[in-house]
Amino acid sequence: MAARFVPAGIAPPPALRALYRSILIYPYYYAAQVDGLSLSTAAYKCGRSGTEAFAERAVPMSKFPSLPANPEMIEVFATHSEGFESLCDYHDTILRGPSPLSIAERELIAAYVSGLNQCDFSYDSHRSFAEVHGIAPECFALLVSDPAAAGIDERLLPLLAYARKLTQAPSSVSDSDADDVYAAGWSEKALFHTIAVTGIFNLMNRLVEGTGITTDPARRNATRDRAANEQDNLTPYAGFARSITRASECGILGDSMMGGT
Repeated sequence: MAARFVPAGIAPPPALRALYRSILIYPYYYAAQVDGLSLSTAAYKCGRSGTEAFAERAVPMSKFPSLPANPEMIEVFATHSEGFESLCDYHDTILRGPSPLSIAERELIAAYVSGLNQCDFSYDSHRSFAEVHGIAPECFALLVSDPAAAGIDERLLPLLAYARKLTQAPSSVSDSDADDVYAAGWSEKALFHTIAVTGIFNLMNRLVEGTGITTDPARRNATRDRAANEQDNLTPYAGFARSITRASECGILGDSMMGGT
């Protein structure tokens, strides 16, 4: 198979390719483990939404002939990079910047929205982040199907209800939904950040599903310790964008990145 996205005249040394294959990049590639299974596998076995698992689907395939059959996020956004750095900056601002909501709570909302959309790629990633930042793993058993029974802080329930409506029926969001948020003691800024996280992940879920993004199981099964090491990093998403730029410039995408010639 011909190499993809490798600038002419650049042949990165095997050690550099191996380094990027083993440690590249960013929170999306970190996945927690459940009894030795990746979260996406465990979710289908245990039922991500509680009593029922998401409907099993065929493995996503690339929608672009120039990309591999099962493209990774880095390959998609290295090829179609317009606006991606700004999008990642917005991720950092909303998910890691100052907020009435903790990082754990914002990542919980990200996982919740991704679960509603049945985007297991994003759900697995952001569930892992939420857990690393303090959300109890057992909360996810019922999070999507019955948040009130999931064991999360009750004050989060009106925020999740708002996110659900905004995801599934945007035009049905009403003043009373906002009133429920304020009655639970949240500020306007907390509501706005909930709306922003919901908007970001409705976009990201559709980018992932629309392009057929997948990831190498070895990366998906990377240790939680690596994600834990990112806890104090307030710009992980911008770091991902920079990593894509570096990888592209070094010519380690496509077949060369995956160990081909």
